[in-house]
Amino acid sequence: MYAHERTMLARLGFADPDRREHLHDLACQYLATPDAVRRLITHLGVERGPTQHMEGQDPQVRSLVSWEVPSHFVNHEVEISKGHGEYRTTIGFADLVLTLNRWERHVNVEQRKQLWRNGNRRQEWSDWESHPDITYRMRAQYGVEVKITPTPTSDVIRQVKLYRSYSGIDNWIVATAYGLVFHDVALLENEKIGHIRLGERFQEYVAMRQAAELETGVEI
Repeated sequence: MYAHERTMLARLGFADPDRREHLHDLACQYLATPDAVRRLITHLGVERGPTQHMEGQDPQVRSLVSWEVPSHFVNHEVEISKGHGEYRTTIGFADLVLTLNRWERHVNVEQRKQLWRNGNRRQEWSDWESHPDITYRMRAQYGVEVKITPTPTSDVIRQVKLYRSYSGIDNWIVATAYGLVFHDVALLENEKIGHIRLGERFQEYVAMRQAAELETGVEI
């Protein structure tokens, strides 16, 4: 019996024929390629700037801030479970989990303070003073669920909600090899689930992989 057939997801009646589809494996591998990840980062809008940024009232700080992703890593078939020991239950397997090392950079940092006169605050400010640049380092995770065979959007939403509840990953994306109508995309967005479609670049990747597999076959 396949491991995916022993999960809580399977017991709840979520059939997933994609699990035995070679095209599903290729889609997961394609989405993990640097080029595909870079396009996904652009789609997510997690890189921005530089833009003028102001914060605080007393004191005030201003800077040029930008967000960038200098590195990332991808995990395949990530187990999602609950409980421990003999009570541990496998909920399901996320096709991919993309972890982005995201940097928030502040440059041209300047600060000024409100001036005090005779113990009372007045609407006067000191001159702007320069401060060293600041970089905040953080991580953001995105779960990716791949669908090759057309699947009811309601099933996809239930699956992702179950994964979200037990994985601790809030951000989820559904990648489909088929198109969705506007209503289905709106349903996903309402549940804070992103959508991307595997298009021509994916088909080119599949053709390349199939050609490579033919070329590297070992004859005996």
